[in-house]
Amino acid sequence: MEQLDYLWRYQEIENMLDRYNKERKKIPLSAQLNKLKKDILDKQEAISEMGKLVNEKNEAYKQIRGRYETLSKEFYGDKERLSSANKSNSNELKELKAKTGSYINDLSAIRADLRVLKPDIDKLDADLVKARNQLKQMSDEYNQLKKQYEEQIKEMGISVDELRKERQELKARIDKELMDKYQMLRKHKQIAIASVDKDKCGGCNMSLPSAIRQFASMLSAGWSGVHARPTLALRYTH
Repeated sequence: MEQLDYLWRYQEIENMLDRYNKERKKIPLSAQLNKLKKDILDKQEAISEMGKLVNEKNEAYKQIRGRYETLSKEFYGDKERLSSANKSNSNELKELKAKTGSYINDLSAIRADLRVLKPDIDKLDADLVKARNQLKQMSDEYNQLKKQYEEQIKEMGISVDELRKERQELKARIDKELMDKYQMLRKHKQIAIASVDKDKCGGCNMSLPSAIRQFASMLSAGWSGVHARPTLALRYTH
């Protein structure tokens, strides 16, 4: 019957942990923390997207600025050639003047692009700083609430880590076949091992036949076999 003793304690621990989880969810701070945690994750995702957009805009600005500087050098180079060109060579003069005009138009267009892009980048940078400050405030609030929540959890008087450790140790001692049956019942919210109080099964709330009561009285460990599905075994307390 040692296996059933292990399983009984295992079930007790699982029931305590279930009650713990239900009770902690009733704490008002639990809902606040869950909502705040979601808000923090959403804010982190938004900041990540904003950061990508800022990088894209900065890269675009850098490329446009580079093109502007390249064209400026070419423009001033052709301008110098224009001033020193052979005035008698009308074709060369026309070509240089045409290129100079094209440079002026291109440079004007690029300056317009830069004027539009720079304020966008500045605004995104400011929004990103603001979002990061908001995230810090939210994180600080979360940490503060979490401390209060953990204090209320302690007041419940349940050593969760110790219970989980004991449960793991018990699981290693219980036969796999028995554990599989237990977990199947547990999965369907059914009682694997039921206590008996005043000849009544704590699993199905039915009065037990006298034959089972007589059999149980002969067991020094206080255990009987299965009296009806889905219970695996009965444990007599009286």
